[in-house]
Amino acid sequence: MIKKNIAGNGPHEAMASCLVLTKRHEAALAWTGRGIKRKETSQIYYLAGISWKNLQEPERAYRALKKSVALDANNEPAKKMLAEVELSLAPPNQDDTPEPEPLVDTETDECQQWKASIIANRTVCDQLLRNSYEDFFSCMDDGMTNSGYGPRSDEQTQMLHESCGVSSWTDEALAP
Repeated sequence: MIKKNIAGNGPHEAMASCLVLTKRHEAALAWTGRGIKRKETSQIYYLAGISWKNLQEPERAYRALKKSVALDANNEPAKKMLAEVELSLAPPNQDDTPEPEPLVDTETDECQQWKASIIANRTVCDQLLRNSYEDFFSCMDDGMTNSGYGPRSDEQTQMLHESCGVSSWTDEALAP
């Protein structure tokens, strides 16, 4: 019987993985550091990213997760966590939020305000769209509710979609 090497980077990934699972993140970082010196893999950087995130070091987590995804663009858990960390690094009220494009004068003020709110929320939520529609729409539901409107299922939101001529929150005309 042939045994598979499930660790990928030998004992370093295996030990770091066990330590991450038991929430011993500083010890896990020692093992990921040794593992990186031996062989750089997406998984070893992902484990480092988890540890840095849990140790409240989002900048270091970001760098490790970015490297993980660069080494393996199909590492879905790393991509998801990278999106989470990116959101935590973004200031809550960014001054560089793009102004919405001027809307047609025939639109009501309510439509203009609603579309501006969608664009502002997409500035934050579009990063999640790369990972999954579910994460994106959950972010948009929360953001639109906080903006004084409502989630996709809300009756007012459905009426605004119809009256303002917006097919979906993913409508390219509303991209930030």
